[in-house]
Amino acid sequence: MCRSALINKLSAHSENLSIIADFDGVLAHDNTKRLLDTCYQVVSRYHSFDYAIFESMFKALVPCPLSLSVDFLLKSIGLTHIKQELVEAILDVGGDITSAMDFVNYCKSANISLYVLSSGHAHAKKYQFLIEYLGASRVIATTELSKSNPLDYARVIDQTGVDREFCLYIDDCPAALNSAKLAGLNTAMMTNEVFRRTDIGINASYVDQVFDDWNGALSFIAEI
Repeated sequence: MCRSALINKLSAHSENLSIIADFDGVLAHDNTKRLLDTCYQVVSRYHSFDYAIFESMFKALVPCPLSLSVDFLLKSIGLTHIKQELVEAILDVGGDITSAMDFVNYCKSANISLYVLSSGHAHAKKYQFLIEYLGASRVIATTELSKSNPLDYARVIDQTGVDREFCLYIDDCPAALNSAKLAGLNTAMMTNEVFRRTDIGINASYVDQVFDDWNGALSFIAEI
């Protein structure tokens, strides 16, 4: 969908506009790279992996539930005994959302319902600021969430009560955006050091917009 067409669609009922944004790699823009590097560092203590090969494995597992991703990764390379070490390292990765704060503040001042979605642990410290700033009901973090499953997005839609026709979902992972589109959401990809425009592939019908940073996202939303 072209930019102007999506803006016109969302503007038609701007009073119902809502946004669901992924946390790692989107609100915390550098976090996908930080999580990749953290996982690589832990695994590399036991196996010597080419970084590019490990990155492709990591990217394929990103949209899956965290617990399943960790189990599958470690079982596939024979390192199930380091699960606790890897999980603790993942939980230690913080979440700097400085680059997204102008966008977050704009949504708050414009009465745009902003929700945060993550397949991380709800008790992780990195979500605490947003829970306090937006409210606990606006931060949905569960390790059972599968971003490969459109039905999980349908459940999030039911939980939040958003109107899927006038809701914009922002994620960095193409597989997650594909599932969100199948669930009826409008979609935008936030690129970063790990997920790039080239990751969308030749079939980009599930990505309505692409943002390279939060300035681009803010410029888009301000037009609505």
